[in-house]
Formats: sequence, C-alpha cells, structure tokens
Amino acid sequence: MWRRPMSEDPRRGFTLIEVMVVIVILGLIAGFAVPQLARAITQAKITRAVSDFRIIEGAAQRMFGDLGVYPAEGPWCVGAGFVNLTDVPAAYQSSWKGPYLKRWPLQHAFGGCVTYLQARGCGFADSDGVVDNDSYVHFMDAGPFTDAIKQNIDRILDDGVLTTGVVRQCRGGLAYLLGEGPIW
Repeated sequence: MWRRPMSEDPRRGFTLIEVMVVIVILGLIAGFAVPQLARAITQAKITRAVSDFRIIEGAAQRMFGDLGVYPAEGPWCVGAGFVNLTDVPAAYQSSWKGPYLKRWPLQHAFGGCVTYLQARGCGFADSDGVVDNDSYVHFMDAGPFTDAIKQNIDRILDDGVLTTGVVRQCRGGLAYLLGEGPIW
C-alpha cells in the first residue's frame, strides 16, 4: 500500500526556522516603515501649523481692514474678537464683519495652546515707529515642539532663523507676526 511521505502530512506545522525567518522579515519591514511613518506624521503636523498661522494671519488682515485696528491682547489660549462679536468693544462692533474665523484653534498641531498677543516682547522689527503694537499669533511650547520643528516652520514661512524675520522663538513658544498697527 502506498503511503504519503511525512513532509506531505496535512497536519504538519511550521518549523522554528520558518517562524524565525518570518519574524525577522516583519521586523525589517517595521524597522524601515516606522521611521518613515513618524517623519510623515511630523511633516503633516508642520504643514498644519503653517496652515494655521496663515489662516489666522488672513483673518487678522481682514479684521484690520474692516476695523482699522488689531484686537488688544487677551488672555492666553484665546483669540480676542476673531470669532465672537461679543469680544469686540462697542465702538468697533458696527464695522465688525466677522466672524473672521469659524473657531479659534484651542491647540496647535504639536499640542500647545494658540494665543493672539499684542506687544513688542518678541523683538520684531518696529517698522511703523510705534512701540508695543506688534500683533502676533503664538504657539506655546508643548511635547514634541522642538527647535528643529520650529526652524522647519520658520523656513516655510520666513527665513529659517528663529531670531529674525516674521517668525520668532519667544515667550515659551513660536510667534508669527501678523502686523503692526493701532489696537482697540
């Protein structure tokens, strides 16, 4: 009677060598894929941060165009007057054509709060001859918001140097100059 050889036994499992080869192959794939994925996620966050800066800049310019003033600095982690008419002083409410943003971003892509600030504290060039009237949006430091990431954002928006231009490292985060002008 003919018998099937052992190697053709349907109940036969994988050898230890076969299992180890598969594990090594999966480890190599993960070793190449995970760093690429991490870089892609970081790049997506940088793109979002740049986009948020530009969207807020556009809203600030529209508000300044309508009102002739920038908002006064408010509390940390808010954007005074960009979303709600109730945040605008009565003298400017009739000219307010907002909301200029659907909502103020509570956090930037790297986790810190987003704040509208008004002052001279970040060392922006005073181009209009009036001190303390720089309007800027500030992304507070948080988690993985490193200097290298800030420089990448600065490189896209400005000059890549965190101490010059319209993007500056200051007040425990990254600031983007929106403009200079009178405030309410």
